[in-house]
Amino acid sequence: MTAGPPHTAPVRSRAPQDVDRSAHAGRAGAAVLLLSSCLAALPAPAQTAAGAAPAASGTAAVPDAERERALAQQIESGLDASGLTEAVRIAAAGTEFLGLFHPAGGREKRGAAVILPDVDRHPDWPTVVRPMRLGLPAGGWATLSVQLPLLARGTERAAFGDSIAAGVERARAAVEYLRGREHTPVVLIGHGLGAIVALRCATGADACGAAAAALVSVPEGSVLDPPAEVAAWLQALQLPVLDVYGSRDLDAVVRGGPRRAAAGGAGGAPFRQLIVEGADHEFSGIEDLLVRYLRGWLDQVVGGGSAAAAGSG
Repeated sequence: MTAGPPHTAPVRSRAPQDVDRSAHAGRAGAAVLLLSSCLAALPAPAQTAAGAAPAASGTAAVPDAERERALAQQIESGLDASGLTEAVRIAAAGTEFLGLFHPAGGREKRGAAVILPDVDRHPDWPTVVRPMRLGLPAGGWATLSVQLPLLARGTERAAFGDSIAAGVERARAAVEYLRGREHTPVVLIGHGLGAIVALRCATGADACGAAAAALVSVPEGSVLDPPAEVAAWLQALQLPVLDVYGSRDLDAVVRGGPRRAAAGGAGGAPFRQLIVEGADHEFSGIEDLLVRYLRGWLDQVVGGGSAAAAGSG
């Protein structure tokens, strides 16, 4: 079954068509769409530690505060003084961390987005994160990209499972920061393991104060030690969720797609899964298309009123 064409694709690709993936949607009762594009020439993504099974050694997560401070200073010193991005410091659980705030552009202000990078990355990471934090404001969405806890060098990425709770506290503090500046509603957008933080935050009693959550390339919870209960958290959600990933994403992302589709929306909340044909984990060369889909989805589910009310109370 073919749905109406959504947005105009970039010059590199033809206009995508939404195709109902009935094998998934039938089980989940959720719209699962295949976004087709002429991107077959894109190389397959490298299988990084984020997409691999946890190491048997199970190295414990050790936050590296000094590494985080040094990185924050480097990012702040590299910001264009004439630009609109503002470096801010936010506190959570007694720890101060960096956030990059960028105001919404245009006359219509729609809300704000907290952006959560993949593990071991920073708030101005050049792929996925920077395109989102600078691209969403053009559609009326202010952004606050935050630093998630950095692990000590040499720590297995699987050990980030021990840091999810700390990441959730930072996400919650970021939402409160934006609400304190009268930016509402606030939505969560996470990439990779940052998407697991966004998902866990969204399953709390108050959803961390968020109105919706977009999960970009969220891997299976089994990549972490201890594992994250991705399917169970999706089933418990009470707010709109977007699950978007590439057909050439990491194995841990792609193989979990059907399970996420089956779990999403089980609790009655709006759920949509988008598979971007040809895209890798970094959405290489099509970052603008990713931002366009995010803006379109946010405008639909938050601009419709129900999510906005949940985020502004």
